Amino acid sequence: MHSIYSAIILLSGASALDIRFWTGPNCGGTAMICGGFNPDACCGQGFTQSGSVGFYGIPPSWDITCTTFQGDGCQFQKDSTRIRGQNFACQSSGSYSGAKYTFNNNKIAARGAQGACKRTQKPDTLMLEDGTRYNLQELHDDQIHKMLLLAYWTNQSGMFSIGATVNATTAADVPSEFNHLKM
Repeated sequence: MHSIYSAIILLSGASALDIRFWTGPNCGGTAMICGGFNPDACCGQGFTQSGSVGFYGIPPSWDITCTTFQGDGCQFQKDSTRIRGQNFACQSSGSYSGAKYTFNNNKIAARGAQGACKRTQKPDTLMLEDGTRYNLQELHDDQIHKMLLLAYWTNQSGMFSIGATVNATTAADVPSEFNHLKM
Protein backbone atom coordinates (compact mmCIF):
# COMPACT_ATOMS: atom_id res chain seq x y z
CA MET A 1 0.00 0.00 0.00
CA HIS A 2 2.81 2.40 0.88
CA SER A 3 4.47 1.90 -2.53
CA ILE A 4 1.15 2.52 -4.29
CA TYR A 5 0.67 5.70 -2.28
CA SER A 6 4.22 6.88 -3.09
CA ALA A 7 3.64 6.21 -6.80
CA ILE A 8 0.45 8.28 -6.74
CA ILE A 9 2.33 11.21 -5.21
CA LEU A 10 5.07 10.95 -7.86
CA LEU A 11 2.61 10.63 -10.74
CA SER A 12 0.53 13.56 -9.52
CA GLY A 13 3.57 15.84 -9.64
CA ALA A 14 3.34 16.37 -5.91
CA SER A 15 6.28 17.40 -3.82
CA ALA A 16 6.72 17.43 -0.09
CA LEU A 17 6.63 20.60 1.97
CA ASP A 18 8.31 21.86 5.16
CA ILE A 19 6.63 22.13 8.56
CA ARG A 20 8.29 24.57 10.97
CA PHE A 21 7.64 24.85 14.70
CA TRP A 22 8.47 28.41 15.75
CA THR A 23 9.41 29.64 19.23
CA GLY A 24 7.41 32.83 18.75
CA PRO A 25 4.02 33.83 17.46
CA ASN A 26 3.24 34.53 13.79
CA CYS A 27 5.89 32.08 12.55
CA GLY A 28 8.86 33.96 13.89
CA GLY A 29 11.91 33.26 16.03
CA THR A 30 13.85 30.02 16.08
CA ALA A 31 12.33 26.96 14.40
CA MET A 32 12.47 23.19 14.43
CA ILE A 33 11.83 21.89 10.92
CA CYS A 34 10.46 18.69 9.45
CA GLY A 35 11.85 19.11 5.95
CA GLY A 36 10.45 17.48 2.82
CA PHE A 37 7.43 16.27 4.71
CA ASN A 38 4.85 13.93 3.17
CA PRO A 39 1.10 13.93 3.86
CA ASP A 40 0.85 10.47 5.38
CA ALA A 41 2.69 11.35 8.58
CA CYS A 42 2.73 13.65 11.57
CA CYS A 43 5.66 15.90 12.39
CA GLY A 44 5.76 15.39 16.13
CA GLN A 45 7.97 17.12 18.63
CA GLY A 46 6.48 15.97 21.91
CA PHE A 47 9.20 17.50 24.05
CA THR A 48 8.35 21.14 23.21
CA GLN A 49 5.36 23.40 22.87
CA SER A 50 5.84 25.91 20.06
CA GLY A 51 4.24 29.33 19.71
CA SER A 52 3.29 28.88 16.06
CA VAL A 53 3.53 26.41 13.17
CA GLY A 54 4.23 27.24 9.53
CA PHE A 55 3.62 25.13 6.43
CA TYR A 56 6.06 26.14 3.65
CA GLY A 57 6.44 25.37 -0.05
CA ILE A 58 2.81 24.53 -0.76
CA PRO A 59 2.33 24.30 -4.55
CA PRO A 60 -0.42 26.74 -5.65
CA SER A 61 -2.39 23.92 -7.30
CA TRP A 62 -2.73 22.01 -4.02
CA ASP A 63 -5.91 21.90 -1.97
CA ILE A 64 -4.81 20.74 1.50
CA THR A 65 -5.82 20.87 5.13
CA CYS A 66 -3.11 21.89 7.59
CA THR A 67 -3.73 20.41 11.04
CA THR A 68 -1.89 21.12 14.29
CA PHE A 69 -1.82 19.23 17.58
CA GLN A 70 -1.00 19.76 21.22
CA GLY A 71 -0.05 17.30 23.92
CA ASP A 72 2.66 14.72 23.32
CA GLY A 73 3.46 15.09 19.62
CA CYS A 74 0.26 14.53 17.63
CA GLN A 75 -1.97 13.52 20.51
CA PHE A 76 -4.81 16.08 20.52
CA GLN A 77 -5.96 18.06 17.47
CA LYS A 78 -5.78 21.83 18.04
CA ASP A 79 -6.32 23.75 14.78
CA SER A 80 -7.21 22.85 11.21
CA THR A 81 -7.11 25.18 8.19
CA ARG A 82 -7.95 24.48 4.54
CA ILE A 83 -5.39 26.01 2.14
CA ARG A 84 -5.94 26.54 -1.61
CA GLY A 85 -3.81 28.65 -3.93
CA GLN A 86 -1.33 29.73 -1.25
CA ASN A 87 2.31 28.67 -0.81
CA PHE A 88 2.41 29.28 2.95
CA ALA A 89 0.16 28.91 6.00
CA CYS A 90 0.81 29.92 9.62
CA GLN A 91 -1.19 28.77 12.63
CA SER A 92 -0.43 30.95 15.62
CA SER A 93 -2.64 30.25 18.62
CA GLY A 94 0.28 28.69 20.51
CA SER A 95 1.13 25.53 22.42
CA TYR A 96 1.75 23.23 19.42
CA SER A 97 3.54 19.89 19.62
CA GLY A 98 2.68 18.30 16.26
CA ALA A 99 1.42 19.01 12.74
CA LYS A 100 0.40 17.30 9.52
CA TYR A 101 -1.28 18.06 6.21
CA THR A 102 -3.74 16.07 4.13
CA PHE A 103 -5.06 16.45 0.59
CA ASN A 104 -8.69 17.36 -0.06
CA ASN A 105 -10.89 15.94 -2.83
CA ASN A 106 -8.46 13.99 -4.96
CA LYS A 107 -7.01 10.54 -5.55
CA ILE A 108 -4.34 10.93 -2.86
CA ALA A 109 -6.98 11.67 -0.22
CA ALA A 110 -9.01 8.72 -1.47
CA ARG A 111 -6.01 6.42 -0.91
CA GLY A 112 -6.02 7.07 2.84
CA ALA A 113 -3.95 10.18 3.55
CA GLN A 114 -6.89 11.65 5.51
CA GLY A 115 -7.49 10.85 9.17
CA ALA A 116 -5.03 9.55 11.72
CA CYS A 117 -1.30 9.84 11.22
CA LYS A 118 0.26 6.71 9.76
CA ARG A 119 3.65 7.49 11.30
CA THR A 120 5.39 10.23 13.26
CA GLN A 121 8.60 11.94 12.22
CA LYS A 122 10.75 14.08 14.49
CA PRO A 123 12.09 17.44 13.31
CA ASP A 124 15.31 17.05 11.33
CA THR A 125 16.65 20.62 11.51
CA LEU A 126 17.00 23.40 14.07
CA MET A 127 17.06 26.86 12.46
CA LEU A 128 18.11 29.84 14.57
CA GLU A 129 16.75 33.36 14.08
CA ASP A 130 19.87 34.34 12.12
CA GLY A 131 19.19 31.53 9.61
CA THR A 132 21.90 29.16 10.86
CA ARG A 133 20.74 25.55 10.56
CA TYR A 134 21.77 22.48 12.53
CA ASN A 135 21.19 18.89 11.40
CA LEU A 136 19.27 16.88 14.02
CA GLN A 137 18.81 13.70 11.94
CA GLU A 138 21.54 11.56 13.49
CA LEU A 139 20.97 12.65 17.09
CA HIS A 140 19.36 10.58 19.84
CA ASP A 141 16.47 12.07 21.83
CA ASP A 142 18.73 13.16 24.70
CA GLN A 143 21.06 14.96 22.26
CA ILE A 144 18.12 16.67 20.55
CA HIS A 145 16.87 17.68 23.99
CA LYS A 146 20.25 19.27 24.76
CA MET A 147 20.24 21.17 21.45
CA LEU A 148 16.73 22.43 22.06
CA LEU A 149 17.67 23.68 25.53
CA LEU A 150 19.72 26.26 23.67
CA ALA A 151 16.74 27.57 21.75
CA TYR A 152 13.72 27.07 23.99
CA TRP A 153 13.09 28.46 27.44
CA THR A 154 12.53 25.78 30.07
CA ASN A 155 10.56 25.97 33.28
CA GLN A 156 11.70 24.72 36.69
CA SER A 157 10.66 21.15 35.96
CA GLY A 158 12.92 21.08 32.88
CA MET A 159 9.99 20.94 30.46
CA PHE A 160 10.05 23.10 27.36
CA SER A 161 7.57 25.94 27.25
CA ILE A 162 6.33 28.30 24.58
CA GLY A 163 9.36 30.35 23.62
CA ALA A 164 8.75 33.50 25.65
CA THR A 165 12.48 33.63 26.24
CA VAL A 166 14.73 32.30 23.51
CA ASN A 167 18.29 31.54 24.53
CA ALA A 168 20.18 30.99 21.27
CA THR A 169 19.28 33.25 18.36
CA THR A 170 22.59 33.26 16.46
CA ALA A 171 25.35 30.74 15.76
CA ALA A 172 27.60 32.65 18.19
CA ASP A 173 25.21 31.62 21.02
CA VAL A 174 25.69 27.90 20.33
CA PRO A 175 28.57 26.03 22.01
CA SER A 176 31.33 24.84 19.67
CA GLU A 177 30.53 21.19 20.51
CA PHE A 178 27.60 21.51 18.08
CA ASN A 179 29.64 23.00 15.18
CA HIS A 180 29.75 19.62 13.41
CA LEU A 181 25.94 19.78 13.08
CA LYS A 182 25.94 23.06 11.12
CA MET A 183 24.46 22.74 7.67
